[in-house]
Amino acid sequence: MGHDHHDEYDIERWLNEGNVQLPTFVEMLDPGVLDEHERRVIACLGAAIVSVWHSMSTEARRMILQAAVRNSTYDAKSLKGGVAAFLRGKGKSA
Repeated sequence: MGHDHHDEYDIERWLNEGNVQLPTFVEMLDPGVLDEHERRVIACLGAAIVSVWHSMSTEARRMILQAAVRNSTYDAKSLKGGVAAFLRGKGKSA
């Protein structure tokens, strides 16, 4: 599957809708705070959400999008704690 200009347009359009400022990779997945394994867990969870997005309920999608917008200034240290809690099976509550 190739990456074309249409894909880039769709991504840019989504990122710019509603003037939502999502964090950059560097801000969110700071290698100075998160190790490779923690970044892989976060990437795998994100990919899993994308892969089942259209089969999720509207309410589940809304919750995920609201969390993404609400956390537009992610703190890598907080993510580190969240990954640890997730791996222990004690998911962090918001």
